Amino acid sequence: MSQEALRVLSGGLSISGSSAVHGALTLMPGTSLTAVGAGAQLLADGTTVIDGASLFAVSGGTVSLPRATSYSHAPTAQYQSRYLRAEGVGSVLDLGNVETVLNGNQYVSQTFIEARYGGEIRLGKVREITELDTGDKRYTGVSVEAVGAGSVIRLGALSRFYDAYGTQATWSEGLYSRLSASRGGRVELG
Repeated sequence: MSQEALRVLSGGLSISGSSAVHGALTLMPGTSLTAVGAGAQLLADGTTVIDGASLFAVSGGTVSLPRATSYSHAPTAQYQSRYLRAEGVGSVLDLGNVETVLNGNQYVSQTFIEARYGGEIRLGKVREITELDTGDKRYTGVSVEAVGAGSVIRLGALSRFYDAYGTQATWSEGLYSRLSASRGGRVELG
């Protein structure tokens, strides 16, 4: 447990035990935070900035960020992907107070929101998943995908899912953003 601020400036931080950060948590664009294993739990309940970071809960791990209220891809260059992923039975990525998800606006900016093989992502207050109308929108998109039995993405408040340049369902310049569930996974909408 820490009352101090935690800033991840580059690279990634991996948690394998139970941890709490009560000071501010800042993850810079391009960094990652991962909770791995059934005993891995991270609670950060201070001011939280996660724009441009990738977040992973894997193999039963839990990441809970109750003070995060928005998420932006925040590209720093072209060809950048960001991930919000819960993978494996019991894995939970809890971003329950996030209200907006904004994709990047540079060439090949992609955001992947993925619950896989029993993972759960809590985004119950997200009202909109969107992109800016400015920048190089070619090959940009947001993919929301639940794959495998027990996998769920909770988007109960979602009222707007906007793709600024989507024109084609296949990998092309006008790649569509998408919501999908397969093999027993669920995307729960209002």
